Amino acid sequence: MKMVMITYNASFDDEVTNIINKLHITTLTKWNRVLNQAENECTHLDSNIWPGFNFVIITALEEDKIKSLSILINNLRKNIKKEEIKIYIWPLEEII
Repeated sequence: MKMVMITYNASFDDEVTNIINKLHITTLTKWNRVLNQAENECTHLDSNIWPGFNFVIITALEEDKIKSLSILINNLRKNIKKEEIKIYIWPLEEII
């Protein structure tokens, strides 16, 4: 089992939610209105100068779901041609 974190521009919430639902991922935490500062055009600080904000979803998943999720997220990234969606994966030692 691993932890998976998806960060994405709020404008893609419907697309990411559809992926989550398609894979039947039912246990997750979602943060709304997350600010993001980056060295490229993906900075979103919910201000007049840097408009917009991100959402973050974090969940613990088995390897088979991670592979499916990665494929669907990568396909979405290709379709929108922006780096506005990222997926981070790291080992999960224990859930208490």
